[in-house]
Amino acid sequence: MLHLNHFHCFYEQDSPFSDTCKEVTSRLHQAAELCGSSLRAGTASLKQSNTITLSDLPIIVQLHIFSYLDARSLCQLAVTSSRLSQSSCDSLLWSRLLARDSLSWSVLGHLSYPPVYTSAGSELSPKEIYEACYSRRECIPQRSFTHPLTTRLRGLVRRLQGHVPKLLVVGSGLETLPFIRTLLWEEQSPYKPIGMSPGKDGIGSGVCVQHRDRPLNLVTLYRAPKAERTSSTVNKLLTASREELTPGVQELCQQADGLVLVVDSTEAPCCDDASLLGGMIGYCPHGTPALILACSMKELEVSPPPLCWAESLQLTRLSVPWQVRRLNLEATSGLEQGMDWLLTARQ
Repeated sequence: MLHLNHFHCFYEQDSPFSDTCKEVTSRLHQAAELCGSSLRAGTASLKQSNTITLSDLPIIVQLHIFSYLDARSLCQLAVTSSRLSQSSCDSLLWSRLLARDSLSWSVLGHLSYPPVYTSAGSELSPKEIYEACYSRRECIPQRSFTHPLTTRLRGLVRRLQGHVPKLLVVGSGLETLPFIRTLLWEEQSPYKPIGMSPGKDGIGSGVCVQHRDRPLNLVTLYRAPKAERTSSTVNKLLTASREELTPGVQELCQQADGLVLVVDSTEAPCCDDASLLGGMIGYCPHGTPALILACSMKELEVSPPPLCWAESLQLTRLSVPWQVRRLNLEATSGLEQGMDWLLTARQ
């Protein structure tokens, strides 16, 4: 079982986002200490009145009360009066909410990763950053007309020719979890095999499944033959120096429409996963998206959130669309949505 201290480095490392969390916590503690004296001073000035409303309370007391509210409640509160609208948009409140709530999101993408905004010196307020991250968790990036013309023309021709998308499935989770068996043969899976996908020179063979109304080729790349997978030092997808993909994998990446990285969310991150993903992206066609599935066998298993996986896999270094999604293999709920995102992001 995973111990969450594997990912405590997310807060302990010297990252801009962790510094923000610590600063918010410190300032909220200071505000709480001032609440007692501020409340007494504010109440004394209102003794002549028969009614004390929330707007009448000192700002420091309002902020302390608001710190117990969620994002939806704060937004609803903001429309009740101009004074409450101003205090409910406080930067401390929304920084704290972002640091807390982002840990509970089951889906996170390159457009909804908080450190992208906080570390880049964004001019957006903490509330605006929260709204941007929350609304873009499953956002599909718009295709830019600045992409190379040949890339766009090639994609159009392939679609007109009835091209069947090819997804490469890799990752350490393939060897610690029954991901492929669950995907192809278990009753709860939305996918059933309808054919085989031929490979080349013993590399790249896979299975064809039906995804909604279209066929889809899934090519599974294990790091080693089954008899050698118990050794964590064996990875035949990389060269001996572990700095480069083997020629066969390079050629396969050039034909890929998307990458699926499977990780075991109950285990510590594998160092090869990040280097393998980055290396494969380098050989894939321009803009090939990556879907990271943080899998567990049971719904109630304790596992790090997608936010921590994005940090540990260094996904901000990728120049392509990416998404991290929690996946419970008992139910496989969310798998089809993840594939929808992957295929649409590639178009």
